[in-house]
Amino acid sequence: MKWPRTDIATIVAMKKPKKREVPTMQIRISGALFSVALKAARSISAPFREGGQQPALTSIVFSVVALEAFLNEATDIALEYYSDPAISLFVDFMVDAEKSRASLESKFVLSRWILAGQKFDRGSQPYQDFALLLGLRNDLVHFKATEEVPLHLSAEEIHEKLINKFRSKNILSDELFPAAPWTYLIETKAVAGWACKTASRMVVEFYEKMPREKMPQNMWRHFVATLVCAFADIGTIPNRVESWPLSGPDPT
Repeated sequence: MKWPRTDIATIVAMKKPKKREVPTMQIRISGALFSVALKAARSISAPFREGGQQPALTSIVFSVVALEAFLNEATDIALEYYSDPAISLFVDFMVDAEKSRASLESKFVLSRWILAGQKFDRGSQPYQDFALLLGLRNDLVHFKATEEVPLHLSAEEIHEKLINKFRSKNILSDELFPAAPWTYLIETKAVAGWACKTASRMVVEFYEKMPREKMPQNMWRHFVATLVCAFADIGTIPNRVESWPLSGPDPT
């Protein structure tokens, strides 16, 4: 099956009309939001770890925005198959989570438990990177004034916490100077690519854990796949999402 080009157009999902109602449609936009993050990462022509590349901030924020949109759209599609017990449990949880303003992190963790009967291992991938990505996004959109620091401290000492969090990733700026804000360290092509890749992996993780034992579950999975293809290419292996969409060398 040939999927639509989600980098230039959103997915349009036809909703089954009820009796005596006219056909309707919904435009799904999670793929379009992810394309904003992906295009920002691809637009950076500087070396992977050169700081000060501001499009990386767009990739960080919109990777998380796209993930939230994906989960909401997957829930909306699930409403069509509410008669299935597993799907109805997922929908009820997501509705309650939205009302209680649960975090995106909690929604993904608990949805995995509901759909697959498995806990998210917080120390494993992609959850570990997902938690780091959410932390960066929250620090950006809920920005706080930086603390005063002694003048004699080096750049490594000033940004020690951030550097330690990402030390094993090798994606922060490889040049530091004391007057640089913490955002300078994350403004790299490597961070932008990592943010997009983390979002892609979270969507793949959700898709692969979806139930598929009954017809309603397979139908839900089929329509969610039209969302997934915006985050990662669906290959020839059945029910698998294979390739990473960011062009160029893998920054991680």
